[in-house]
Amino acid sequence: MSGNVQMGKCALCGLNKEIQLSHIVPKFVGRHLKKSSVGDIRNGENPNRVVQDIEKEYLMCHDCEELFSAKETWFANNVFYPRLKNGAVEFDYGENMHYFLTSVSWRSLYLDIVNYLRGDEISRDALECLVESEGLMRAYLLGESSEIGSIENQKTGG
Repeated sequence: MSGNVQMGKCALCGLNKEIQLSHIVPKFVGRHLKKSSVGDIRNGENPNRVVQDIEKEYLMCHDCEELFSAKETWFANNVFYPRLKNGAVEFDYGENMHYFLTSVSWRSLYLDIVNYLRGDEISRDALECLVESEGLMRAYLLGESSEIGSIENQKTGG
């Protein structure tokens, strides 16, 4: 087993497998930040510390990482890079965009819930709402559901 995997429960599928070191925000965003930043990338919790990469956590197995990979590639090639090159671009807010945005939101929400369970302050009702939302998103991402309930993905920017 290499240094970028460890045994554990996959946050997405729930199976005990080799868990990979997963980027929370897709790697292509981190590459762009490194390439275009005037200074170094810094850690938000310790801004005096320079980091080589954006945040990663042991989160998902290889199979679940692959579920996200195709939509990340689609977003990078159809939205992210064209926008960098040409400014505002038109794109279809279809299934690919919805899946991609939900996958990024789910990763962040999952880690927020983990932190709340470790003792960060949050009301029981709020935590239950977050856990329910995470479950809806997870079922959608695994193909077990065709929707994410009343959760809405919002696009910001030009």
